[in-house]
Amino acid sequence: MKAKIIIIFILTLSLSCFAQLENPFEKLTKKQMYRDFDQLIKIIEDGNPQLLVRQKVTGLDQLAMMRAMRSQIDTIMDNDSFNDLLNSVLEWVMDGHSYETFDVYPDFENLESIDIYAIQARQAYYKSMEYLMEKRKKWNTFWDGAIYYNNSFFIRGNHQLIGENGDTLNITLMKVLSVDGEEMNTYVTNHLLKKCYFDIKNKRFYYGDKWGVYIPKTARVKAEQNGEIMEFSFNQYPGHVVVQVVPIVLEGIPNKDLNLDKSNNQVSYFQEDQILYICLSTMTGDNEEFYSQIKEVGKNNIIDKVIIDVRDNEGGSDYVWMNVISAIVKDTIHYSTKLAFCDSKIIRKKFQSYKNIISYEKIPFLDNKIYGIINSEMLIVPDSNSIGYDKKIYVLSNRNTYSAGFSLVRFANEVEQVVSVGSPTGKMVGFGLMPQVFQLKYSKFTFRLTCIMDIYNATKPEDIYQDYTEIEIAPTFEEEILYPRSVYNMKSKEFLYQYDTGFKKVLELE
Repeated sequence: MKAKIIIIFILTLSLSCFAQLENPFEKLTKKQMYRDFDQLIKIIEDGNPQLLVRQKVTGLDQLAMMRAMRSQIDTIMDNDSFNDLLNSVLEWVMDGHSYETFDVYPDFENLESIDIYAIQARQAYYKSMEYLMEKRKKWNTFWDGAIYYNNSFFIRGNHQLIGENGDTLNITLMKVLSVDGEEMNTYVTNHLLKKCYFDIKNKRFYYGDKWGVYIPKTARVKAEQNGEIMEFSFNQYPGHVVVQVVPIVLEGIPNKDLNLDKSNNQVSYFQEDQILYICLSTMTGDNEEFYSQIKEVGKNNIIDKVIIDVRDNEGGSDYVWMNVISAIVKDTIHYSTKLAFCDSKIIRKKFQSYKNIISYEKIPFLDNKIYGIINSEMLIVPDSNSIGYDKKIYVLSNRNTYSAGFSLVRFANEVEQVVSVGSPTGKMVGFGLMPQVFQLKYSKFTFRLTCIMDIYNATKPEDIYQDYTEIEIAPTFEEEILYPRSVYNMKSKEFLYQYDTGFKKVLELE
């Protein structure tokens, strides 16, 4: 999430202390479930400004999809199943910042009417062995999914499925044709739309989860591999081995360092092209040592291009990329933000701390609806010991770049010195604020909801997606499907120069 904060206080409880904790809440009555469900829908309707935008762009009525789920309460017999239903409703918000939460920050966010002790008790219960074992019984999906590419769905990399009788099914970049008789695109539309992303250019939904389409174990799968058509169910093969090699050998490409923290950011210098390459795999961890490393490498070498790679960066704090830019640039950079929120009682209350800078505005292309507006003029000031770089900075992104990761792309789209290179995410991105926390009355279900959208320079609903790069590139099949499920280090110098579409594109640019 985009946490525009410096100091946080997180309420957590130890797993060991609550290993056998019973459900701390009294069983909800049907009446209480209906009331909490209706309260959740009302909060989303009054709080999430994206709903009208997405309906105008895609034609999807998200609230209608959510309300249709109310009838499921008729067959729900326990609190845990009701909690699952509420989480399913939140998925229909179709925004990664809207989710059940156990973390709250009393020092700086509005927690009026939030029962913190209920959050602690719920978190402890969800960590208990009793709950985890019960939850495991409900899991009914193949752990890895089929990834969309060029109107088809492929299972990435190599897998070996092992049957109860010792028979095996070897999967190598298998194309999935249908699930339970439904063609894959139809299956996604009918069953998995809430996790889709939207291709604005082609005006259609695609499945955008980074792990792919999760196919139920019990489903009958029709697939094609090496020209052969086959049908099977994953539950026929309870054993599963991921073979971490690709069907081809990449000569001279180093393997991933399995001991390296996946969230590790790195700085490299490529002498032959005088490139300062900064890999930001995450926006978490405001690390002075990392910023100092950028300055040290930059000052000891001649820099002709700077590349900041935020591909697969799912976010964290905007302060990370801001501090990276401060460590690099010679001159102060000015940029603007314009954020909109719903003009409703519940949201005005949440944004009380911004009241001195809030204005209200009708947005003509959103049915002249009135929104609260937060305008800001922002500065990034160079560090006193920055490397003093004044040439182009290139930001590499992909469809898995999100939240504060994409904020850097949004920044690049506005700022002349910084150039964005990448592919659309299909999500509503741009600048934002930390999602607000809410709690339902009876179940004490606590969640965060996106209450802000970036409307800077928007003249039509599509513009609010803010989902574009200045130079758009199309990753190859291998980059999307093959290489991620491999032993090879896709951030190594050798891989970048030989196989990386985005990196090679930047090399061409002046």
